[in-house]
Amino acid sequence: MYRDFSPNFLVSSTERISKEIADDGYGKNNIVYSHSTQVLKYPENFHLIPNDQYWDAGSTATWLACFDGMKTIYLLGFDQMDGIHPVYNVYVDTTGYPTSSDRSNDEVWINNMYNIFTTYNDVDFVWVNPTTMPEQWRYASNLRQVDINGFARESDLGA
Repeated sequence: MYRDFSPNFLVSSTERISKEIADDGYGKNNIVYSHSTQVLKYPENFHLIPNDQYWDAGSTATWLACFDGMKTIYLLGFDQMDGIHPVYNVYVDTTGYPTSSDRSNDEVWINNMYNIFTTYNDVDFVWVNPTTMPEQWRYASNLRQVDINGFARESDLGA
């Protein structure tokens, strides 16, 4: 994500991406959270994820937003789906990411996010995605789904 713009906060959960961030020096002037192994390896580049959660970057970023007290969280780029399927990440075929010929199973991500939804039941989670929602997520009463136009209306982006 940081390759294309500078988010307020970034989470890195893998060694290859953490090394790239450290080599680029991005973490020296931006807030980047990572696991203890990366903080110890590149101390000037990373902030420790509270409680040193070992989840994927998206789940960790969502948990951090909850941890910081956010009451409405829009989930953009969380394109999880049930079952095994082709990799559809925007950074596919780039350093640190799977190749387009790889297959993906989002079960762990789906479970992580569901645990966050149920733990933080006072937070309004808004999944910005027009596709079918993972079955498990349908049981989270504080999760709703909007398409990109709904997101633009809700966030006052002028659509």
